[in-house]
Amino acid sequence: MDEARRTVLYLLATRRSIRSHRAFSEEYHRAARQLSSEGYDVAPPPGARHYERLLTVGGVKTAPHGPTARVLERLLQRPVGDLLRPAAEVAADEHGDSAELPSPHVLNESDLLMTAGTPPPTPAKPPRYAWTT
Repeated sequence: MDEARRTVLYLLATRRSIRSHRAFSEEYHRAARQLSSEGYDVAPPPGARHYERLLTVGGVKTAPHGPTARVLERLLQRPVGDLLRPAAEVAADEHGDSAELPSPHVLNESDLLMTAGTPPPTPAKPPRYAWTT
C-alpha cells in the first residue's frame, strides 16, 4: 500500500503487530468482550474487505458509528475520526518522524462513577469590606 494512503488506524495496528485481518479480529474481540462486560453494546468485527478500507485513506465514505466505533476507540485508544486520518498528516503535525498521536485522557466508567456523587464545589463568598468614611 502506498504510504500516503495509509490511515492512523493502519499505523497503530502495525505498531501493535496486527498485520492481518485475523490478528485484527482477535484484538477486536478482546476489546469488544471488555466493553460488553461493562454493559456497552458492541458490534462484530468488520469483515476483511471493510477492514482493508479502514486502513486506506478515503476507503470508507463515513466513519463507523456506535458499537463499531466504540470498540475501535477502545482497541486503539483514539477517537475514530483520528483513526481514519492520513498517517502522513499525523507525522506532519508532530514535526518529526514519529507519527504517534498524543494520548488523550480517556474517562472510563470507574472515573465517571467516582465523580458522579461528588457535589460541585461551593463558590467562595466574596470578601466583606468594611467601608469607612
